[in-house]
Amino acid sequence: MTETTAANPELLQEQAASLLVQPLEAASVVLSSGPRIFDTASPLRIPKLTSGVSVGFIEEGVELDAYNDVVAVFTPARDQPGTTYTVYGTALVSSTETVPDRLLVDKRQLLVPPNFPAAVDDLVDIPGDGQYQVIGDPEDYWQGPFGFRPGLVLNLRKVIGSEPGS
Repeated sequence: MTETTAANPELLQEQAASLLVQPLEAASVVLSSGPRIFDTASPLRIPKLTSGVSVGFIEEGVELDAYNDVVAVFTPARDQPGTTYTVYGTALVSSTETVPDRLLVDKRQLLVPPNFPAAVDDLVDIPGDGQYQVIGDPEDYWQGPFGFRPGLVLNLRKVIGSEPGS
């Protein structure tokens, strides 16, 4: 049956969904991934990020010991609270547990401002979750077409216990 404006001066919500929304969802990669859609005619208020999470940052450096071996040195010391920085947030990426030898590995991503001074092997203290090591270089997404610098993504790792056989 063909729908015309003479027969139906108004579209019902179900009709609009079947005529417009469902074909768009089927054709769109973004809509087919299942985003949350706020179906409202009133103004939608989305809270603005006003404050982030504060983390402690401990920078790794190196120096030579009495035998001219390179030794990692942390500023401040590894067991001291780090320099406090406000970050956008953190998320647990994966957790691995080897029960017999009690090896626990947690991997997190830390979303930080563009000026966050992190490098490989630096340490980050996450309140209530312990100390993590930065693995790899910070991921920087600033090369988009509009010059927008949203910040960096740091990949972090925390290992508790020892690896089997060590």
